[in-house]
Amino acid sequence: MSGEIKKIDSIKNMAVFQDFRWATSVRDGGNNIAEFKKINIFYGRNYSGKTTLSRIFRALETSLISDKYSSPEFQLSFDGGSTASQNSLTRHGQVVRVFNEDFVRDNLRFIVDDEQTINSFAILGEDNTKLEEEIEKHEAELGGEEDKSGLIGELLGADEKFKRAQKAHGDKSSELEKKLSDKANKAGTGIKHNKAFGDAIYNVTKIKKDISTITKDTYSPPTDEQVGKFHDLLREEPKTEISESSSFNLQYTAITLKAKELLEKRSRHLIQFRNC
Repeated sequence: MSGEIKKIDSIKNMAVFQDFRWATSVRDGGNNIAEFKKINIFYGRNYSGKTTLSRIFRALETSLISDKYSSPEFQLSFDGGSTASQNSLTRHGQVVRVFNEDFVRDNLRFIVDDEQTINSFAILGEDNTKLEEEIEKHEAELGGEEDKSGLIGELLGADEKFKRAQKAHGDKSSELEKKLSDKANKAGTGIKHNKAFGDAIYNVTKIKKDISTITKDTYSPPTDEQVGKFHDLLREEPKTEISESSSFNLQYTAITLKAKELLEKRSRHLIQFRNC
């Protein structure tokens, strides 16, 4: 977002501007409140406030007010009605560029100080000195590989620790896989070869599944009594096969006749006894 500055509404506590009001101080030929044009030229004697005005504009660019002023206050108006003040230097959203003596001192130090050297840079512009200082600061923070200092040193140290931990993890994982494989199907001792629990296809996948089952919070281990019963079941040997019984004829008719004969015989004896 970029807009033209229309006017400086007010300035307080900044050098010669102790309580400046644009509306009452800046008028055009018709006594109307004047506004900035496309091109504006400021001229006046020394200490008349030209540098102070440039510092107000530069504050919009750098978001900082010169420390030469105590409790400075100002407000500017832009096209479209937006404003900026000492309290909104980071929020005004305008693009401002100012070349004044503060810019020269901050960015082109060799001009005002012969002892300063000119450092090479790739980016042309007002922020070169700041960029150089930032680069030097960050390079010091980064450190180097040779002496393993700074952030690079910390990174190299962390990378070495990671590689050692990764190798240790790999070794332990291989060791665990070997133990699981032996427990599952090593000849003579593996579960696969146990006569009581033998499973012809028992392997590492199955033992991992069993481990996953027994490590769940919902798992309830069998009691000693249940374990005993399971062992008894596993130890049971198959009995000899029971042969089929031979077929036989119950002779229902003969049995019925014989029973009838016996019952009738019993009845005759009872009748004789009662007649005596």
